[in-house]
Amino acid sequence: MKLNLSAMLEVKNQKDDAVATLIESLLYQDARREKALITNFTFENPTLEEVIESKQLTIVVRDPSHEMTSSDWCFFGAYTAVKFLLGLGFMKRLGTKDKTLLLANYSAKATLLFSAIRTMRAKNDKMIKPDGKDFFIEFLSQWSDFSLHFTNRVRSMLVNRLIELNITNEEFILITVLFFCNPALTDLSENAVIVLTQQQRVYSDALMQYCLLTYQQNGPSRFTDLLSLCTVTNKYFEDVQYLYWIFQYHFHVKYKNLVASVI
Repeated sequence: MKLNLSAMLEVKNQKDDAVATLIESLLYQDARREKALITNFTFENPTLEEVIESKQLTIVVRDPSHEMTSSDWCFFGAYTAVKFLLGLGFMKRLGTKDKTLLLANYSAKATLLFSAIRTMRAKNDKMIKPDGKDFFIEFLSQWSDFSLHFTNRVRSMLVNRLIELNITNEEFILITVLFFCNPALTDLSENAVIVLTQQQRVYSDALMQYCLLTYQQNGPSRFTDLLSLCTVTNKYFEDVQYLYWIFQYHFHVKYKNLVASVI
């Protein structure tokens, strides 16, 4: 799969070409993640540690007639997000403990970001599952304790921010990986802090360079606007955590081990 992003960005020097190559690689990996999410499934119930340690799972081609529940989509969305993040080159330089800490902290947020961009691409402003159905309304509509304001917020907040930004695929994948490279997490090893600080700079510089190439003098302000997505994602994740407990204890939704580890 060759996206020829270099030509799209009209690169002028080696630095620009390096940015284009980096983005091409990330978009290729993301396309593989999305294809796996849409076409495959596993009926197994791995823990986060088992996924990190590459425990052999039986991955099957999903039968289109198989009705996927919201819990199924949560699990496989998280699974494919974890596999995408594990596939980033620098992860090979980290130990299992650091990988576990990073993925436990961020893979659910990455899953939400991936869901939001897919919803935006489908020209919808309410979070939808890969099958096109609303992610939350089946539960939210059943309980009057949810205010209309909260219902609309949890269905739309993150998607609407992406729509407001009119975020490009290139910006989205760079910002998603940039947020993952968080050296400020408590209990990271010294090696992990060094590696993540380096990678944070790599993806930050790449995003700034993309913004400068794409928006010229407005590049720095565009870069700042994109970074603001971190605050929205964190707030949205807090709402989803709240719903996770409500769905689990009020509606008796059964979540798999991986989802429990990252939410």
